[in-house]
Amino acid sequence: MTTNANPLHPYWPRHIRLDNFVPNDRPTWHILAGLFSASGVLVVTTWLLSSRAAVVPLGTWRRLSLCWFAVCGFIHLVIEGWFCLYHEDLLGDQAFLSQLWKEYAKGDSRYILSDNFTVCMETITSCLWGPLSLWVVIAFLRQQPLRFVLQLVVSLGQMYGDLLYFVTEYRDGFQHGELGQPQYFWFYFVFMNALWLVKCESFLPPDFRSFAVDPQITSLDVLQHILIRAFDLNGKKNFGISYLGRDRVGQEAYLSLLSDWDLSMAFATASKPYLQLRVDIRPSEDSPLLEDWDIISPKDVIGSDVLLVEKRSSLTTAALPFTQSILSQVGRTLSKVQQVLSWSYGEDVKPFKPPLSDAEFHTYLNHEGQLSRPEELRLRIYHGGVEPSLRKVVWRYLLNVYPDGLTGRERMDYMKRKSREYEQLKSEWAQRASPEDLEFIRSTVLKDVLRTDRAHPYYAGPEDGPHLRALHDLLTTYAVTHPQVSYCQGMSDLASPILAVMDHEGHAFVCFCGIMKRLAANFHPDGRAMATKFAHLKLLLRHADPDFYQYLQDAGADDLFFCYRWLLLELKREFAFDDALRMLEVTWSSLPPDPPEHEVELVGPPSQVADAGFSGHRGRPVRQRHMLRPAGEGSSAFEDADLATASQGPGGGGRLLRQASLDGLQQLRENMGPRRDALIQLSHPAALISSKSLSEPLLNSPDPLLSSSSRPDSPSSSSPPSTQEASPTGDMAVGSPLMQEVGSPQDSGKSLPPPLPTGLPPPQEFGRGNPFMLFLCLAILLEHRDHIMRNGLDYNELAMHFDRLVRKHHLGRVLRRAKALFADYLQSEVWDSEEGAEATAPS
Repeated sequence: MTTNANPLHPYWPRHIRLDNFVPNDRPTWHILAGLFSASGVLVVTTWLLSSRAAVVPLGTWRRLSLCWFAVCGFIHLVIEGWFCLYHEDLLGDQAFLSQLWKEYAKGDSRYILSDNFTVCMETITSCLWGPLSLWVVIAFLRQQPLRFVLQLVVSLGQMYGDLLYFVTEYRDGFQHGELGQPQYFWFYFVFMNALWLVKCESFLPPDFRSFAVDPQITSLDVLQHILIRAFDLNGKKNFGISYLGRDRVGQEAYLSLLSDWDLSMAFATASKPYLQLRVDIRPSEDSPLLEDWDIISPKDVIGSDVLLVEKRSSLTTAALPFTQSILSQVGRTLSKVQQVLSWSYGEDVKPFKPPLSDAEFHTYLNHEGQLSRPEELRLRIYHGGVEPSLRKVVWRYLLNVYPDGLTGRERMDYMKRKSREYEQLKSEWAQRASPEDLEFIRSTVLKDVLRTDRAHPYYAGPEDGPHLRALHDLLTTYAVTHPQVSYCQGMSDLASPILAVMDHEGHAFVCFCGIMKRLAANFHPDGRAMATKFAHLKLLLRHADPDFYQYLQDAGADDLFFCYRWLLLELKREFAFDDALRMLEVTWSSLPPDPPEHEVELVGPPSQVADAGFSGHRGRPVRQRHMLRPAGEGSSAFEDADLATASQGPGGGGRLLRQASLDGLQQLRENMGPRRDALIQLSHPAALISSKSLSEPLLNSPDPLLSSSSRPDSPSSSSPPSTQEASPTGDMAVGSPLMQEVGSPQDSGKSLPPPLPTGLPPPQEFGRGNPFMLFLCLAILLEHRDHIMRNGLDYNELAMHFDRLVRKHHLGRVLRRAKALFADYLQSEVWDSEEGAEATAPS
């Protein structure tokens, strides 16, 4: 290179001399057309490829960004790679790419001068950023985890090289081009290089997706996962979702989606025929949850990578502010560690089977959304439970809400219709109950609602909170529409987890009617259902552990009355709230499917007609008042009886049905002495949680069901004169295999040990059709067997021991032991083999 006074080239500075320079034989438009045509073909190819080869659908702007990276790879590898190889021969070469570089050098002559910086920068760009740009395209098409990291690295590398490129030319005084010339300076030098600097992702217009979901089986968590995949939000976990609806004045506005309840309302009230969502990316400090707690891996605790997910509840996130959510996460972590430190009995710790996920649940549905394998679904839930976000969908199957064969659309229409029916029933309280009865029901329900699961975030807050009101209205509607059952203490415990999971009052009422179809007998005044369950539990304990049963018999506790709350509420109160949800779904899944023939009945049969002896108004319907005070004069002794049942006639002479049973039972126990068969004691066990007027609990709990220590023959009990005889065997089911064990009164005083049972009832009869619940009770008893026998606990000490363990039992240990015992029972010969084969099939 030498200087030349009369340059024969178009490059700057003008005084330089270029030996062997050969002018281009192609016009400028030809060269530029070739460059942009090749780039256009590459853009179209990448655009089409991004729609067909992508693992998940990509949005418009994501696909355009992939086209840009494809063009980058082409420029870096082909065009800049050519420069790296042939930069010394460009002046005299007439190849198309050489002429392209000679044309570009009119804006920056460093490319024909073999400038050291330019050669080094283009070599690095060609060898490094070229392959990585193509990798970015492949990574996004295949949804590789490193795709965002690769994009960031390539973009930063390009920006850094571009800045060096401009700064070095600036320090040289822009001497390698004609400053200000429109084509060569502004278009070639500035615009063509500024493209590498512009990273306008944060200023992109909104990106749109269209997809179809089934509203009946899509929860908020599932929708969030769909949006994460659709918009590539894996690296941006903190985002908000809102839907286009109408505000109170009827104007279209985006309303926040914070819970499954909001999502259900969005489907029902969307302002368009489809649900239009908006996803807003939040700064990390706006996150509603402290993600750092995820660092504490459950694998380090019990070897299961699914329990933390099971413990999280989307309801908590929706109901609590930021600080309370952090405390909730901390509490769960500490609780998990504490459970591990308290393990005993030398058992091997084995992880649970992962809960049923949304993707796995869909495998049990056919192409129309119909449940095709109900028995297999229940078996899967029995072994692993259900993910919390999926419970509101799956529980409707477990509670036998849906008739057989409903498609996804039919299920959605079905629940909407039943919800409207519930709202109609709710508006008919005054027509279905007298003002006195309605006031009495509402006040009694409110009394229990205000002390039901108030420690759980869903029911925390003021006494007039929306969730407490929903629970009160749900139970009141049930009592009004089911006069034969009405409301009994304990029903609020059964309805509470259903409402918390469904997060929809109407849906929860439908599910509650489904479960009460099976459990209403627990609250019947005659106590037959509870008597059978007590008898079966006693028989099971005697069969499983004769020594422990003999100890309880010697201690006068073989009646197992301290287990009353367990059997009445199916152990709902014995575990922490989140653990109780898992326990309930596992228990329900052990039962065979029993879908309604047409649909769940939301209205029960009318109240029975009172007999003539009740009052002067012969034939008038009488509403049963469960766990309420009896009406009429002279009833002050039972004014606070929480578990008494009153049948009131208009004449004012109230009668306590269960009190008569209790009196007869008391007299029978005194006549038979300490050695008696529990089956005789259980004529009316529903009355055995005594009221304050009969025996004051040893533990002064605000909730009578929390105390199991009171019993009819305790020293503090006082029995009024008996008004009715209780038949010793009046509550035994006809043909029950336990009838042969009922001793006669004259033999009951003998101290001989009871004969070993010859067998257990079949699953269809055992526990009144819920045998697994009995095995859960047995597992709890055996968990504490050694402690009870070692310390010689008497009846009151034993009852207080279990009272202290309310909501504190270890679910993992209890479930493992119960499942093992239940499996032995199903595989044994202790019950009829034909019935056993039938019972084993759905399990």
